Amino acid sequence: MTTLDMLARSSAKAIHQSVSFVPVPVGGIARTSRVLVLKRSMSYALAGAAAAVIAVIAMLVVATPADEVTDVTNTTALTPTTMAEPSVETTLPAELPDGLVPVVPPEVIGETAPGDVTPPQITIVSPDDGTHTTRSSISVTGFVEDGARVSGPTDGPVDVGSDGVWQANVQLDIGENRVVFTAIDNAGNFATAAIIVHRDAPPTTTTTKPSDTTTTTTEAPSWEFTAHKTYGTCSDTPPYDIYYGTGKPGTEISVTSEYGGGGTVIAENGEWSVKVFFAEAPANEGFIVKVYHFDGAKKTFEFTYTPE
Repeated sequence: MTTLDMLARSSAKAIHQSVSFVPVPVGGIARTSRVLVLKRSMSYALAGAAAAVIAVIAMLVVATPADEVTDVTNTTALTPTTMAEPSVETTLPAELPDGLVPVVPPEVIGETAPGDVTPPQITIVSPDDGTHTTRSSISVTGFVEDGARVSGPTDGPVDVGSDGVWQANVQLDIGENRVVFTAIDNAGNFATAAIIVHRDAPPTTTTTKPSDTTTTTTEAPSWEFTAHKTYGTCSDTPPYDIYYGTGKPGTEISVTSEYGGGGTVIAENGEWSVKVFFAEAPANEGFIVKVYHFDGAKKTFEFTYTPE
């Protein structure tokens, strides 16, 4: 018999005993019997209902059969703790037309926009690379971009004109001389231009003394100054022309004009050439260019800047 049956039987027995001891009233045995039968029927109904309620409670309370022993061990229940995930602030880009979402690049920390890193432009106009001379110094002329400073192997600073033309005298040693000039702009960027200039030892004249004691001398050749132009017009920016000619070796040639000039030294073979830039030349207006020799000889030419 299960625990549920035992509880139902015990409840019915208790109700039956309580009814058995009901006193009989004065109205007679028949009336008392009817009342007793009614009360017993109600008792049995109540007993059945009580048994049903007890059965339901037993089914809810009892998790295992009565004859099955459950080993219960006191334990401390651990309440699991849920770790909160760190909050990450996310900025969603605005939605574009047609459902497109722009790609937001990751933020770059510690980087700054680069500044001016372009080196300045500098050129040496004259003398030409590989020039030979017997002089102890030479005049170097060049062109540099506006706002840049120029330094080189000179005793003092190099003067730069408003048109970007600069000129400096450089001392030469016997043999090969590497002449380097440096341009530096306001941002600290720099660039260099270099040429090789050869300083030749002065020529020596030998005297041959024949056996008859006659002395023979060799006279130096006579050099004639000449000057020529190459183009007369130019469409490049800045415009330029190349002038050339002959003269006494080691002597200086200078080229001047209202819009630019230059200079060089006549080579040992008696030839010279110089490339002259006219950075400030007006467009399509001819102007005079003069070429001077050290002894005062002069040649005059005309030049026109013809931009395309």
